Parts: sequence; structure tokens; C-alpha cells
Amino acid sequence: MRCPDCGGATRVLETRESGSSAVRRRRTCTNCSRRITTTEAVERDFIVKKRGGRTESFDASKLARAIGRAAHVLPVRGADINAIVDRIEKQLLAESLQGPLPSSRIGDLVLAELHGLGDATDLARIRFAMVFLGCSEGPGALSNARGFLSWLQENYPVPDSADIAEDAPPAVVLKRDGRNTEAFDIDKLMRSIEVALKGRGSEVEIRRIAFTLSQEVAESFEGQPLVTSLQIGSEVLKQLRERDGLAYLRFGATFKRITTPQMIALDARSVLAIEFDGVGHPSKGRVSPRTASSTAEGATCRQRPSTRP
Repeated sequence: MRCPDCGGATRVLETRESGSSAVRRRRTCTNCSRRITTTEAVERDFIVKKRGGRTESFDASKLARAIGRAAHVLPVRGADINAIVDRIEKQLLAESLQGPLPSSRIGDLVLAELHGLGDATDLARIRFAMVFLGCSEGPGALSNARGFLSWLQENYPVPDSADIAEDAPPAVVLKRDGRNTEAFDIDKLMRSIEVALKGRGSEVEIRRIAFTLSQEVAESFEGQPLVTSLQIGSEVLKQLRERDGLAYLRFGATFKRITTPQMIALDARSVLAIEFDGVGHPSKGRVSPRTASSTAEGATCRQRPSTRP
């Protein structure tokens, strides 16, 4: 190697390994005596055959990104992902001596490497399998939810349970942090809706509407034993927006975690589509308790068609 300053020849003073596929060398220039450090990395180039028959060079960074997407928001370190990619690359390099490797082989190795390292990596493995096996063909492919459930039961067996009834209400709520859970409590949901409707009618009217709304929210998740707090909050907003613009804004200011007056103003502008000068917009089927009396003075509202049998 030539010196980057004077162009003179260099000689190696010391050699050390750096990682699994790199070497660091300390050099000195025989002409100007300057010392430099260089890093040499081995480029492992082999061919991967895609499902459609197209071929391309193996890209370790592409594989790392795929695993990273599966591990998104999970406590899986980048260093651990890189170590997994290094082990897979070594295995593939040895197998590539026989010719181009099918891309399915890479997916199989990823599933093998992620297995049994902990809850976080197991969950990343499951996410990866949803995509990899969902795009596969032939034995082991996941073509629908039933196939995925069978794969999940085979790899992560849990006690058998009865089928979930289509009209069963939610049982567990996954909190916003993605880790904690709590039992679904329709009374708690009803109380939060009552807070948003406070002062928008008599206590009896508010309690009746909060009861109706909470029941409709629960019914919207029938057959889903696990829901997230974000799903519930979004459904409450949907229901409130069709009934009372101010109640919608009250609930949304907390649920959406709005932090600036400008953001509240943007949200408030959206309500103009359903509420005009304190009267329910005629294109919507429901109005707030307070504006209901205004309909008797000339405002009309069409009832929203029911979607229930």
C-alpha cells in the first residue's frame, strides 16, 4: 500500500483482527515515516436465486434490514442482529460452493437463528415468518390465518382452548406501551365517555348516550379477544364525532396527546364538517344532547341506516 501523503511504500507494523471478517493493520511509510491504520474486509460475493427465477448478489445489509423490520420496537439490539447476519452469511458462503442459493434458504436460516433466544427474538421470528412464509409456495407456506395458527401452535404450543365465539366481547386490552395488559372494562369505558360529554345534556341523557356508545364500541370488537387501547380510543372518537363535535374534541385532546394549540385548532376545523353553529349537520345521522332540541326549530337530521340485522 502507498502512503496517502507522499506516495511512498508502507510496511506493516502490527496486524489485528477486527470483527468476524475484517483485519486492522498499523503501517508506517518508509519514505516520510508517517504512521497510518488500515482496515481490510473480505467481500463475500455469491449468488441468490429469487422466487421468480431472477438472480442477484447476496446483500448482507438487506438481510439485516429485513430482520430489523421484524424486530421493530422490540428490545433486540442491533449488535445481535449483525451477529445473526454474520452467522447466516458464513453458512450461506459454505453452501454457495454448490451453485446459486434459493432465497428461501436465507429465510429458513433466519427462522432457525431467531428461535429460542428470548421472548423478543421469538416475537421477531413470528413477525418474520408471517411475511416470509406468507409469500412462500408449497409445503410450509402460510396462505391464511388458520395456516399461521397451525404453524404458531407447532412452534410455540399453548394449551388448547375453545373457539372464540363471533359475538364474544373483548377480554384483554393491550396498553399503549405495548407491554402491559388489563381486562376489558366496559364500565370504565362508559365513565370516560361520560367525562367527554359532561355538560352536553342532563345527567340522564349523558348516562344513556355513554351507555349506548360504550356498547357500540364493545360490539365493534366482537370476536376479537385482544384489542389495544389505541383501537378502543379510535372507535370512541369515531362514535363521538358523529354525535357531538365538542365531546369529540375533548376526548381527542387527551387520547391523541395533543401538545400545542395549533394541533387542537386543526382538529377543531375537522369538526365543522359535522357541526355548524351548534346544530348537527344535516348529512349526519345523530346530534348531541344539547343540539337535539334545535332540530325542533327547523333543523332536520336523517337517521344513519343501521348495519345490524
